[in-house]
Parts: sequence; structure tokens; C-alpha cells
Amino acid sequence: MKGLLLKDWYMIMKYCKAYVLISLVFIGVSIMGDDNFFFILYPCILSGMIPVTLLGYDERSKWDQYCAALPYTKAQIVSGKYLIGMAAQIGMLVLSTVVQGIRMQVKGTFSWESFGSILSMLAAISFLAPAVSLPPMFRWGTEKGRMAYYISVGLICGISAFLASVSGITVLGSLPSSTAMLLLGLAALVAYGVSWYLSIVFYRKREG
Repeated sequence: MKGLLLKDWYMIMKYCKAYVLISLVFIGVSIMGDDNFFFILYPCILSGMIPVTLLGYDERSKWDQYCAALPYTKAQIVSGKYLIGMAAQIGMLVLSTVVQGIRMQVKGTFSWESFGSILSMLAAISFLAPAVSLPPMFRWGTEKGRMAYYISVGLICGISAFLASVSGITVLGSLPSSTAMLLLGLAALVAYGVSWYLSIVFYRKREG
């Protein structure tokens, strides 16, 4: 398992450097600009796409066929992608929330309620996209499962627009927005866990 994670880490260092650069640019713009949710959310969207990107490179290089000859179970192969993705998502989540917290403190708008809402919102965006994209890709491959990728991108864009529209007001009836954001973040984490399980089941069926 350690070898799988190390291999994926090397691939991130080689193929995903642009993700880091773009994320830093967007974080910088979010600090200097107005309260534009797109610039705040996009780095987390990018980090959520890392396991999808790695899976595509694996198939392109025939790694998935080579790995079948190695002493790894199918559950370990799938789990490697979810774990490395989780590490990237949590790293970007921490960076983004700390930066936005500092920004709010400097502007004099900081409150624990609003900070918690931002944290929950970014967590939801980070984990929702790979939760939707990965199971179909493990079942049918990246080419046939590409439609799930487009669906997930459209889904998170729609959710981003929704979050921007409800920010600062009440949603879900009598629930305050901070509570709703927390529930949404927890739901995304649960969806990630369910997606993890489904990907293992689907990959076993695919490899037969």
C-alpha cells in the first residue's frame, strides 16, 4: 500500500504541478479581490480532480494492467487513489480556509460562524466531485466513465452557484446557513466514503 501511495505522489509531482500553481493564483486573487466565490472554491475543485487525473494517467500508461501482476488487492489499488486524493483535498482545504480566515480577520468580518460555513462549503466542494466521478471510472474505465466527470463538474458548479446565492441568509427552512453548510459538508464526506466502497465493488467486477 505504501508503494502505491508513493507512486501516486511521484505522479502528482510530475503531472499535477500546474494544479498547484493555478490554485495559488486563484487563492491570491481571492485575497485581493472581492467576495467572489468562484476564486475561493476553484482551488478545492482542482484538488478534487487529482485522483481522476491520476487514474487517467494509469490507464494511458497501462499501469492498471501491470499492477495486476503485483501483490496488491483490488481494494488496495482503489484505496490508494482515494487516500492520495483525500490527502490533496485536505491539504488544499486547510490552506484555503486559513487564507480566507486571515482575509476575514484583516477585513474585520471574521466570526466563527462564518468561518465554519466557509470550511464546510469548501469541504463539500472538495469531496463531492471525486465522489461522483470515481466509481463509474473504476467500473468502465476513464474513457467510458468520462461522462461522470462532466456531470460532477456541472454538479459542483451548480452547488457553487447555490452556495453563493444562500450565503449570509437562511436556507433549508428554519436552519441557519451555517448549520446547513455543516450538514452539506458532512453529507459530502459520507458520499466520499460511499463512493470509496462502490469503487472497490465496481473495480472487482470490472477486473472479473
